[in-house]
Amino acid sequence: RSTRAGDCLILYANRESEVVRNGQMETVYPRHLMVVLLGSTNRFGEGAALMQRGWQLYDQWAAAGRMADPKKVL
Repeated sequence: RSTRAGDCLILYANRESEVVRNGQMETVYPRHLMVVLLGSTNRFGEGAALMQRGWQLYDQWAAAGRMADPKKVL
């Protein structure tokens, strides 16, 4: 908690790395998710919901082939 940011929360979770084999090639995808909340009145509830939604979106993205828009990639 801080005067300017209010109640805050940082959550970090990881899943076992995903290994995708394509013939002789093997690609390892580490899976990490971080949620940062500032000024939340319900930081634990919001944090849990954001973590769940983040994994849901990750799973959808991975199932769709991990396509990335170069304009949106950091």
